[in-house]
Amino acid sequence: SGATTDARGASSTMGLRISPEALDKLVRANRIAENVWSLDNILRVLSYSGLLGATVLAEANGGKETPMVQFLTTMFNKVTDARFINRVGGFPSTLESLFSLAQDKDKSIHSLLSKIMTWSMIIYYPLEHTWLLSTFSNKLINIDGDKWSMWSCRAWAVYVIADLVGTFLRIKALSKALARIQSKKVDATEKERKEMEEKRKHLYIWSTCALSDLVMALHWSVEEGPVSTKQICAVGIYGGLASLYLKFIKSAGGADSDDE
Repeated sequence: SGATTDARGASSTMGLRISPEALDKLVRANRIAENVWSLDNILRVLSYSGLLGATVLAEANGGKETPMVQFLTTMFNKVTDARFINRVGGFPSTLESLFSLAQDKDKSIHSLLSKIMTWSMIIYYPLEHTWLLSTFSNKLINIDGDKWSMWSCRAWAVYVIADLVGTFLRIKALSKALARIQSKKVDATEKERKEMEEKRKHLYIWSTCALSDLVMALHWSVEEGPVSTKQICAVGIYGGLASLYLKFIKSAGGADSDDE
Protein backbone atom coordinates (compact mmCIF):
# COMPACT_ATOMS: atom_id res chain seq x y z
CA SER A 1 0.00 0.00 0.00
CA GLY A 2 1.02 3.70 -0.24
CA ALA A 3 3.53 4.98 -2.75
CA THR A 4 6.61 3.16 -3.99
CA THR A 5 9.39 4.33 -6.25
CA ASP A 6 11.85 2.05 -7.99
CA ALA A 7 14.69 3.88 -9.73
CA ARG A 8 14.93 1.02 -12.22
CA GLY A 9 11.24 0.74 -12.97
CA ALA A 10 7.93 2.55 -12.76
CA SER A 11 6.75 4.70 -9.86
CA SER A 12 3.38 3.78 -8.43
CA THR A 13 0.87 5.32 -6.07
CA MET A 14 -2.18 3.31 -5.04
CA GLY A 15 -1.92 1.20 -8.17
CA LEU A 16 -1.19 4.11 -10.54
CA ARG A 17 1.97 3.65 -12.56
CA ILE A 18 4.19 6.00 -14.52
CA SER A 19 7.43 5.26 -16.32
CA PRO A 20 10.63 6.95 -15.09
CA GLU A 21 10.87 8.80 -18.41
CA ALA A 22 7.32 10.18 -18.13
CA LEU A 23 7.87 11.09 -14.48
CA ASP A 24 11.06 12.95 -15.41
CA LYS A 25 9.18 14.97 -18.04
CA LEU A 26 6.45 15.79 -15.49
CA VAL A 27 9.04 16.93 -12.93
CA ARG A 28 10.74 19.12 -15.54
CA ALA A 29 7.41 20.66 -16.60
CA ASN A 30 6.53 21.41 -12.97
CA ARG A 31 9.94 23.00 -12.36
CA ILE A 32 9.43 25.26 -15.36
CA ALA A 33 5.90 26.27 -14.26
CA GLU A 34 7.28 27.48 -10.91
CA ASN A 35 9.26 30.22 -12.69
CA VAL A 36 7.66 33.69 -12.98
CA TRP A 37 8.64 34.03 -16.64
CA SER A 38 7.50 30.52 -17.57
CA LEU A 39 4.16 31.03 -15.83
CA ASP A 40 3.79 34.27 -17.76
CA ASN A 41 4.29 32.35 -21.00
CA ILE A 42 1.73 29.73 -19.98
CA LEU A 43 -0.81 32.44 -19.16
CA ARG A 44 0.14 34.26 -22.37
CA VAL A 45 -0.73 31.23 -24.50
CA LEU A 46 -4.01 30.75 -22.63
CA SER A 47 -5.06 34.40 -22.85
CA TYR A 48 -4.29 34.91 -26.53
CA SER A 49 -5.87 31.56 -27.40
CA GLY A 50 -9.04 32.82 -25.76
CA LEU A 51 -8.92 36.14 -27.59
CA LEU A 52 -8.18 34.45 -30.92
CA GLY A 53 -11.08 32.06 -30.45
CA ALA A 54 -13.42 34.91 -29.50
CA THR A 55 -12.34 36.98 -32.51
CA VAL A 56 -12.75 34.14 -35.01
CA LEU A 57 -16.14 33.08 -33.61
CA ALA A 58 -17.44 36.65 -33.54
CA GLU A 59 -16.44 37.16 -37.19
CA ALA A 60 -18.08 33.86 -38.14
CA ASN A 61 -21.33 35.04 -36.49
CA GLY A 62 -21.37 38.45 -38.14
CA GLY A 63 -19.97 40.24 -35.12
CA LYS A 64 -22.58 38.79 -32.78
CA GLU A 65 -21.44 38.08 -29.21
CA THR A 66 -22.54 34.52 -28.63
CA PRO A 67 -22.25 32.93 -25.17
CA MET A 68 -19.02 31.23 -26.28
CA VAL A 69 -17.58 34.53 -27.53
CA GLN A 70 -18.44 36.13 -24.18
CA PHE A 71 -16.86 33.20 -22.34
CA LEU A 72 -13.62 33.38 -24.33
CA THR A 73 -13.46 37.18 -24.01
CA THR A 74 -13.90 36.95 -20.24
CA MET A 75 -11.25 34.23 -20.15
CA PHE A 76 -8.83 36.52 -22.01
CA ASN A 77 -9.48 39.45 -19.67
CA LYS A 78 -9.12 37.44 -16.45
CA VAL A 79 -6.03 35.51 -17.54
CA THR A 80 -4.45 38.76 -18.74
CA ASP A 81 -5.05 40.27 -15.29
CA ALA A 82 -3.36 37.20 -13.80
CA ARG A 83 -0.35 37.81 -16.08
CA PHE A 84 0.05 41.39 -14.84
CA ILE A 85 -0.19 40.33 -11.20
CA ASN A 86 2.24 37.45 -11.73
CA ARG A 87 4.79 39.80 -13.30
CA VAL A 88 4.96 41.79 -10.05
CA GLY A 89 7.29 38.97 -8.98
CA GLY A 90 9.72 39.85 -11.77
CA PHE A 91 10.95 43.14 -10.34
CA PRO A 92 13.07 41.67 -7.49
CA SER A 93 15.06 39.51 -9.92
CA THR A 94 15.67 42.59 -12.08
CA LEU A 95 17.03 44.43 -9.04
CA GLU A 96 19.28 41.46 -8.37
CA SER A 97 20.61 41.68 -11.93
CA LEU A 98 21.16 45.42 -11.53
CA PHE A 99 23.33 45.02 -8.41
CA SER A 100 25.22 42.11 -9.97
CA LEU A 101 25.98 44.10 -13.12
CA ALA A 102 27.12 47.07 -11.03
CA GLN A 103 30.05 44.92 -9.86
CA ASP A 104 30.76 43.61 -13.36
CA LYS A 105 33.97 45.01 -14.86
CA ASP A 106 33.37 43.35 -18.23
CA LYS A 107 33.50 45.89 -21.08
CA SER A 108 32.31 43.53 -23.81
CA ILE A 109 29.35 44.24 -26.08
CA HIS A 110 27.41 41.43 -24.39
CA SER A 111 27.91 43.04 -20.99
CA LEU A 112 26.71 46.38 -22.39
CA LEU A 113 23.62 44.72 -23.89
CA SER A 114 22.88 43.02 -20.56
CA LYS A 115 23.03 46.39 -18.82
CA ILE A 116 20.69 47.94 -21.39
CA MET A 117 18.24 45.06 -20.92
CA THR A 118 18.37 45.36 -17.13
CA TRP A 119 17.90 49.14 -17.09
CA SER A 120 15.01 48.89 -19.54
CA MET A 121 13.28 46.52 -17.12
CA ILE A 122 14.05 48.83 -14.20
CA ILE A 123 11.98 51.39 -16.11
CA TYR A 124 9.39 48.91 -17.37
CA TYR A 125 8.25 47.41 -14.09
CA PRO A 126 7.39 50.58 -12.12
CA LEU A 127 5.47 51.90 -15.14
CA GLU A 128 3.49 48.69 -15.56
CA HIS A 129 2.89 48.20 -11.84
CA THR A 130 1.67 51.80 -11.43
CA TRP A 131 -0.64 51.37 -14.41
CA LEU A 132 -1.92 48.11 -12.89
CA LEU A 133 -2.70 49.80 -9.57
CA SER A 134 -4.54 52.59 -11.40
CA THR A 135 -6.89 50.00 -12.92
CA PHE A 136 -7.97 49.02 -9.39
CA SER A 137 -8.91 52.60 -8.49
CA ASN A 138 -8.34 55.59 -10.73
CA LYS A 139 -9.57 57.83 -7.92
CA LEU A 140 -6.64 56.87 -5.70
CA ILE A 141 -4.14 56.71 -8.57
CA ASN A 142 -5.34 59.26 -11.07
CA ILE A 143 -3.01 58.91 -14.05
CA ASP A 144 -3.30 58.63 -17.81
CA GLY A 145 -3.19 54.84 -17.80
CA ASP A 146 -2.83 54.49 -21.56
CA LYS A 147 0.32 56.63 -21.61
CA TRP A 148 1.89 54.75 -18.72
CA SER A 149 1.12 51.45 -20.42
CA MET A 150 2.56 52.64 -23.74
CA TRP A 151 5.77 53.85 -22.11
CA SER A 152 6.17 50.53 -20.32
CA CYS A 153 5.87 48.78 -23.69
CA ARG A 154 8.48 51.13 -25.16
CA ALA A 155 10.87 50.10 -22.40
CA TRP A 156 10.02 46.49 -23.22
CA ALA A 157 10.82 47.17 -26.89
CA VAL A 158 14.29 48.44 -25.91
CA TYR A 159 14.84 45.23 -23.93
CA VAL A 160 13.80 43.05 -26.86
CA ILE A 161 15.98 44.93 -29.37
CA ALA A 162 19.03 44.54 -27.11
CA ASP A 163 18.16 40.86 -26.65
CA LEU A 164 17.93 40.36 -30.43
CA VAL A 165 21.28 42.06 -31.04
CA GLY A 166 22.95 39.84 -28.44
CA THR A 167 21.28 36.72 -29.84
CA PHE A 168 22.39 37.44 -33.40
CA LEU A 169 25.95 38.12 -32.20
CA ARG A 170 26.00 34.75 -30.45
CA ILE A 171 24.64 33.03 -33.56
CA LYS A 172 27.35 34.72 -35.65
CA ALA A 173 30.08 33.61 -33.23
CA LEU A 174 28.83 30.02 -33.23
CA SER A 175 28.57 29.97 -37.03
CA LYS A 176 32.19 31.16 -37.33
CA ALA A 177 33.35 28.52 -34.86
CA LEU A 178 31.48 25.77 -36.71
CA ALA A 179 32.94 26.94 -40.02
CA ARG A 180 36.45 26.70 -38.57
CA ILE A 181 35.72 23.19 -37.34
CA GLN A 182 34.36 22.15 -40.73
CA SER A 183 37.43 23.55 -42.51
CA LYS A 184 39.66 21.61 -40.09
CA LYS A 185 41.27 24.83 -38.82
CA VAL A 186 40.47 23.81 -35.24
CA ASP A 187 40.00 20.42 -33.64
CA ALA A 188 36.73 19.45 -31.99
CA THR A 189 35.03 16.19 -31.13
CA GLU A 190 31.82 15.17 -32.84
CA LYS A 191 30.00 15.68 -29.55
CA GLU A 192 31.29 19.26 -29.24
CA ARG A 193 30.29 20.04 -32.83
CA LYS A 194 26.78 18.68 -32.32
CA GLU A 195 26.40 20.62 -29.07
CA MET A 196 27.36 23.83 -30.86
CA GLU A 197 24.92 23.13 -33.69
CA GLU A 198 22.17 22.42 -31.18
CA LYS A 199 22.89 25.63 -29.29
CA ARG A 200 22.81 27.61 -32.53
CA LYS A 201 19.47 26.03 -33.44
CA HIS A 202 18.06 27.03 -30.06
CA LEU A 203 19.32 30.58 -30.56
CA TYR A 204 17.57 30.76 -33.93
CA ILE A 205 14.33 29.65 -32.25
CA TRP A 206 14.90 32.15 -29.44
CA SER A 207 15.37 34.93 -32.01
CA THR A 208 11.89 34.17 -33.38
CA CYS A 209 10.50 34.42 -29.83
CA ALA A 210 12.16 37.81 -29.44
CA LEU A 211 10.87 38.96 -32.83
CA SER A 212 7.33 38.03 -31.81
CA ASP A 213 7.82 40.03 -28.61
CA LEU A 214 9.10 42.98 -30.64
CA VAL A 215 5.96 42.96 -32.79
CA MET A 216 3.81 43.03 -29.66
CA ALA A 217 5.92 45.66 -27.88
CA LEU A 218 5.84 48.02 -30.85
CA HIS A 219 2.11 47.42 -31.38
CA TRP A 220 1.24 48.30 -27.77
CA SER A 221 3.66 51.25 -27.75
CA VAL A 222 1.31 53.45 -29.78
CA GLU A 223 -2.34 54.40 -29.38
CA GLU A 224 -3.58 52.51 -32.41
CA GLY A 225 -1.22 49.65 -33.14
CA PRO A 226 -0.81 48.62 -36.79
CA VAL A 227 -1.24 44.89 -36.18
CA SER A 228 -4.64 43.17 -36.31
CA THR A 229 -6.06 41.34 -33.30
CA LYS A 230 -5.65 37.94 -34.97
CA GLN A 231 -2.03 38.70 -35.86
CA ILE A 232 -1.26 39.81 -32.31
CA CYS A 233 -2.84 36.62 -31.02
CA ALA A 234 -0.81 34.51 -33.45
CA VAL A 235 2.56 36.01 -32.47
CA GLY A 236 1.56 35.96 -28.80
CA ILE A 237 0.71 32.26 -28.88
CA TYR A 238 3.78 31.36 -30.94
CA GLY A 239 6.20 33.31 -28.76
CA GLY A 240 4.81 31.74 -25.60
CA LEU A 241 4.89 28.17 -26.95
CA ALA A 242 8.36 28.48 -28.49
CA SER A 243 9.79 29.93 -25.28
CA LEU A 244 8.26 27.12 -23.21
CA TYR A 245 9.62 24.57 -25.69
CA LEU A 246 13.16 25.92 -25.27
CA LYS A 247 12.86 25.91 -21.48
CA PHE A 248 11.64 22.31 -21.55
CA ILE A 249 14.52 21.22 -23.82
CA LYS A 250 17.08 22.98 -21.62
CA SER A 251 15.60 21.52 -18.42
CA ALA A 252 16.77 18.07 -19.55
CA GLY A 253 20.31 19.22 -18.78
CA GLY A 254 19.35 20.78 -15.47
CA ALA A 255 19.46 24.34 -16.82
CA ASP A 256 16.75 26.70 -15.70
CA SER A 257 17.65 30.04 -17.21
CA ASP A 258 15.13 32.44 -18.64
CA ASP A 259 16.53 32.78 -22.08
CA GLU A 260 18.98 31.32 -24.49
